[in-house]
Amino acid sequence: DPSSYPLEYDVGEKIYMEIDASSTVNNTEMFVESCRASPYDNPNYYPTYSIIENGCPVDPTVMTHAPDNRQQFRFCIQAFKFIGLHDHWYLS
Repeated sequence: DPSSYPLEYDVGEKIYMEIDASSTVNNTEMFVESCRASPYDNPNYYPTYSIIENGCPVDPTVMTHAPDNRQQFRFCIQAFKFIGLHDHWYLS
């Protein structure tokens, strides 16, 4: 629900996320190639922090979870904070 954003977490707290496909294609499954965080609502601005690259977790706190179906990807990560004056981060 967009009205619930921004969400607030303490550093180190687990954040659970799920990606759902908006449509289905027979004999396919969800594959997340990359996921990164940025302190700006634009993934092309730096700094960015890689969470998943080439389909593999690169953050040591990433844990994947079994989906309900092949059109979902579920994972969690520990909340963190960018160094500096950044109180928020955005996921892309």
